[in-house]
Amino acid sequence: MSGWLPAYGTPMGEAARAALVLAVFYALVVAVEIWHRRAHPPIEWTRKMVHFGTGLLACAFPWWFDSPWTLLAVAAVGGAPIFVARARGGLQSIFGVERRSFGDVYFPIAIFILFAVGRHTRVFYVVALLTLVVADALAAVLGRAYGKHAYRVTTEHRSLEGSVVFMIVTFLVVHLPLLLATQIDRSACVLMAFQIALLVGSFEAIGTQGSDNLFVPLGAYYLPDQPAGFFPDDHTHVNTFRGILSAYFGADLPALPDRSYDWPDNDHIYDFIDVTDRLPLPGGANGPDGVDLPPMEGPGSSPVPGTDLSLDGDE
Repeated sequence: MSGWLPAYGTPMGEAARAALVLAVFYALVVAVEIWHRRAHPPIEWTRKMVHFGTGLLACAFPWWFDSPWTLLAVAAVGGAPIFVARARGGLQSIFGVERRSFGDVYFPIAIFILFAVGRHTRVFYVVALLTLVVADALAAVLGRAYGKHAYRVTTEHRSLEGSVVFMIVTFLVVHLPLLLATQIDRSACVLMAFQIALLVGSFEAIGTQGSDNLFVPLGAYYLPDQPAGFFPDDHTHVNTFRGILSAYFGADLPALPDRSYDWPDNDHIYDFIDVTDRLPLPGGANGPDGVDLPPMEGPGSSPVPGTDLSLDGDE
């Protein structure tokens, strides 16, 4: 498509792409409004359709726009008629919800901030946006359709099913791009996706009046940006979330001792045995004291004779 457009980064290129984005956005809003008036689907469906379509369009911004000022102009031109319609009681396909929501305000703000700070790290920009665009839309629709276990956040109602859907979909939309489009280690991709899903899922669950539209994508963007040495090679997961909460949220949670425990058999699963000094360090066969340890050979083997480290306690 860019072959018939002016060159990327030039004033004419920016203007042409901005005009195309506005045309697609207005077409989406008009199509959803017509669908609302003719078929009368649930308002949540039409809202999420605009939300989903706009978010997918925004995923392409780092490849289309070079300057944040262009995107700011697009937001102003595209958003002005929308907010005028809101003030006059129009566009019920978007603003016809009973609850008080500023999600339509937070959403473009989040996209602009993401683009301004993340347009040069495109994979993380897309990952952060997909957590909101895909996960939030599916959670809202499926939670409303199949939610049986409701909970209340101030004056708003959520469902446990919707929150679970949000976390599962967030895990997938974070894990797959990181795995396929970056050089991050596979196990690290899984761990990062799990952490992001849990944390931004918490943001979504407690966010009221549409504030999750701002905090979810920004949280998803900044969480993967871990400094070198954020997790030492020999850390255990007892300190995973303590480190995250301390680094990103200012929590005063000093690290606990990195110890590993086993149990003798399935009849004594609470009789823990400290086996830290018997385990090899990750990536090598040397123990913490530098002693060479024999390699493990199978699920029931042990690096130290007489010590069973299998998960089920069998040999």
